[in-house]
Amino acid sequence: LVNDVFMTTPIGSIADPWTVESLGKGNVYVESVNSGDIDDRNSLKVDDPFTIDNSVITYDFEPQTKKLTMETKFIVKPKSNNYFIGLSSNGKKAIGITANKNNFYTTNGQEVYTKYLDNFWYYLQIDANVETQTADIYINYRKVAEGVPFENDVQYIDAYHVETGLKQKSTFWIDDIMVYQ
Repeated sequence: LVNDVFMTTPIGSIADPWTVESLGKGNVYVESVNSGDIDDRNSLKVDDPFTIDNSVITYDFEPQTKKLTMETKFIVKPKSNNYFIGLSSNGKKAIGITANKNNFYTTNGQEVYTKYLDNFWYYLQIDANVETQTADIYINYRKVAEGVPFENDVQYIDAYHVETGLKQKSTFWIDDIMVYQ
């Protein structure tokens, strides 16, 4: 459904099928980042330096009504609040994680990781089940939450969804994105 590592996307741009709604005039583009992997330095930078509104970045795919898995890597510099990384249905958040300045939470408020570091790459995996409206969440390959209820009831999931914090300055990078059945 999704497999994007940004290796063929030119620096400074964003390729289809990504969609960006930047209400606060934030910037979203591919940038070369030192990720430790010499062959894969390109990542999608989400930079919203304004506190007016947020930016929403999605990668749409065919609606899925059963089980699916999302995997991604992300890094936040410096720590920021209320951004979202996860899955959605027709623009409505289904399941994902958000943060305050020190901890990661599921979108329905369950704390799943404490004292996260800025300037550190994190691996996030979400095993979502649309039929049961629940998901298991992994951070850095460790299961941190099981059977987490979706934030909203959805009939299907149709997008990888990233959102900057509302009225928050946010800068982070995402990479190695996969969504599959």
